[in-house]
Amino acid sequence: MDFMTFVSKKVDQDSLLKKSILMLKSWMTYDGNLLGSHAANMATYALYIQIIFLLNNFHTELKTPLDVFYKYFSFFSSFDWERYMLSVYGPINTLSVCDRSKNQSEIDIERLAITEREKHEELKNR
Repeated sequence: MDFMTFVSKKVDQDSLLKKSILMLKSWMTYDGNLLGSHAANMATYALYIQIIFLLNNFHTELKTPLDVFYKYFSFFSSFDWERYMLSVYGPINTLSVCDRSKNQSEIDIERLAITEREKHEELKNR
């Protein structure tokens, strides 16, 4: 929960993280029937990671929960799940998971709202 609070403070604009999670979670549970690991669907935690990834990488474009909703489907409809997995920082080539030095993802670290070092420093100081 500390991490979610940290992300919320870092990229939030009028509770954008919370509102986006609620909007997508509601739609995916009740209209899409895509969420809920109890029914062999996507886990809620996976949705959180995806939304944080979007806010971290596209924070300048996303101003409302509807922007996040649209970006979610436009981005993940063409995501190559066979070759990549997702972290809050960006896609990770599944072929290089065992060896992080061979990671071929193209993350522009300067463009991110949250960096790994910054997250660790913030959580360490609590």
